[in-house]
Amino acid sequence: MELGLLDVPAFVRAFGEENKAVAESFIDTSRKAREELSSKLPGPHMTIDAQSRPVVKKAILKWLKEVAEENKRFLLTAVDVYQKKLLEQLR
Repeated sequence: MELGLLDVPAFVRAFGEENKAVAESFIDTSRKAREELSSKLPGPHMTIDAQSRPVVKKAILKWLKEVAEENKRFLLTAVDVYQKKLLEQLR
């Protein structure tokens, strides 16, 4: 399962030097949450049975909760960066 970025340096550059640490934290937080989720999910050719279903469900719900806050932070930062760049272009 791949839920990551293909070009991390381009992602960080898009946020600008003043937001480099924030962009890097998005990547780090996402990687950690993805690794935790992957560790709880069955392998690609394994089935989810009645015994493993609660564990998988709990892991997915935990991941969704974690990424919801991070997605909110990401969107607010991205909109702020976009607004600043747009204002610069309009001047």
